[in-house]
Amino acid sequence: MPVEGPKMAIVTALLPVPLSVYVFAFAVIFFPRLVLTRHFWSDEQRREFFQLEVTKALISGEQLLSTFGSPSPSDENRLKPIDKLDTSEMLLLHGMHSMYPLPGAKRRIEKRMEVLRALDNLMPSAIDGFNERQLIFNCYIRKIDIGKKSESEMRDSLRQYVKFTSRMPNNVYLYASPLFKQK
Repeated sequence: MPVEGPKMAIVTALLPVPLSVYVFAFAVIFFPRLVLTRHFWSDEQRREFFQLEVTKALISGEQLLSTFGSPSPSDENRLKPIDKLDTSEMLLLHGMHSMYPLPGAKRRIEKRMEVLRALDNLMPSAIDGFNERQLIFNCYIRKIDIGKKSESEMRDSLRQYVKFTSRMPNNVYLYASPLFKQK
C-alpha cells in the first residue's frame, strides 16, 4: 500500500508556489498512478486499507465502551446519547466513526446513523446480490471486522449485524460496531 504522507507534504509545500498548479495538472494527466494512488488500488490493497481503518475504529469504540464500564447492548441506560458525552468520550466517538472532530461533527454522526439505519432496512434483500467488493465496502461503513473472511462469511456477518441492530434505539445504535464485536 502506498505511503501518502510524503506525497501530501510535497504537495502542501509546493502548492503555494506560483505556477506549481500547472505541474500538478500535468502530473495528474500524464502520471496519474503517482498522484491519484487510491484510485488505482487493487482489491487486495483496498481490503487491507479498509481493515486497518476498521481496526482503528473498533479500538476507539472499545475504549469508549470501557469508559462506560463495558456495557452490553441491553444496558441502554449505561450507553449515553450523543448530546450527553463529555469531550474525551466525543473524541473516542469520532474515532469510532472515523470522523475528524470538526464543528458540526455531532450532526454528521447523527446523519450517518440515519443513513446506516436506512441502508440496514434495505440490506436483507440485497445481501445475496453483492459481489466481494460491495461486501467489503458494506462491512467497512458499518465497521465490521472482516479479517480474512470469505464472501459467504462476510454475508453472514452482515446478516448478523443487521439482525443485531434492527431493534436498537438510537443511543445504543451509536455504539453498534464495538457492541457487535463483543457479541
